[in-house]
Amino acid sequence: MASLDMKTCIGKIILEASHHVICTSRSGKGDTCNQLPSLPPDVNECELNPNICLHGECENTKGSFICHCQLGYFVKKGTTGCTDLDECATEAHSCNLNANCLNTPGSFRCACQEGFSGDGYSCSDVDECADNVNLCENGQCLNAPGGYRCECEMGFNPTEDSKACQ
Repeated sequence: MASLDMKTCIGKIILEASHHVICTSRSGKGDTCNQLPSLPPDVNECELNPNICLHGECENTKGSFICHCQLGYFVKKGTTGCTDLDECATEAHSCNLNANCLNTPGSFRCACQEGFSGDGYSCSDVDECADNVNLCENGQCLNAPGGYRCECEMGFNPTEDSKACQ
């Protein structure tokens, strides 16, 4: 590579980053080369603050850093660290339709709703009528998804929630 004083900069601005020199030509004849001020040394933010990317890995970059977050975390706009991803709020979960999603740090849990049983990822209807034959005194118990209702005998009326006959 030719040395800097042999370069022709006619009509151009050339930046020699390795030498921190800028060459300009104002008249189209000859070079004017000026030394630029030295760039400050890079600061390693990852070493300065080991917790800067809590729940992630910090990667130092020239003049900054990048957080690579663990699964279940993300870099929220306007922040520097990793923030918990609420899988329940964003519907990024695999809970059963008959389960409730509960956010936890970096993850989530699933729990079957009342009237259903299972691990939260698979929920089956509980047959309350088969489990408790005396649920509907003076009536017949009818299983329903997630619960039951009473069909009352003549002369009896169902309660407001249809869970008993009176």
